[in-house]
Amino acid sequence: MMYGWEGKPFAQIERLTRRRDPQRYPVAAVTSDGESEVIEWFRNVAELQQYLVRMEPQRWGVEGGTLIELKTELERALTPLSVAGLAPALREAYNNALDGRFRIIWWGTLEELVEGGTGWPASVLRAAGAEGLNDDDRRVRVLEWLASHRPE
Repeated sequence: MMYGWEGKPFAQIERLTRRRDPQRYPVAAVTSDGESEVIEWFRNVAELQQYLVRMEPQRWGVEGGTLIELKTELERALTPLSVAGLAPALREAYNNALDGRFRIIWWGTLEELVEGGTGWPASVLRAAGAEGLNDDDRRVRVLEWLASHRPE
């Protein structure tokens, strides 16, 4: 399957996954270099996996031979993703392969984000003013918050 970002220079597509509607692209990854966070949306886990291996390192300045070497490690870390799903252990394996260049701070579905829980999803609920709301109102608030954090 071809994705909309395949075969294009990173500069052309770097905002594509960030601008997507999470209701149509319900699988997310949030990456960070410790200073800024990037929220990206994908159609499914398979697309997320390919993007995290092939494109996301470029966002954080990984290029050339370093990128080629790193891709092998990232592919190895994420190979079980299609069977195991978005498991924390796979996220940690990916992050360990990156050796501090950047990291995935959260990945999951829009529904998991709306549910809240702990960590990054809980911080989104707080920031969106969605804590303690019923499911429908919480979803609306989270979607509004996400829209306000989408690049132009």
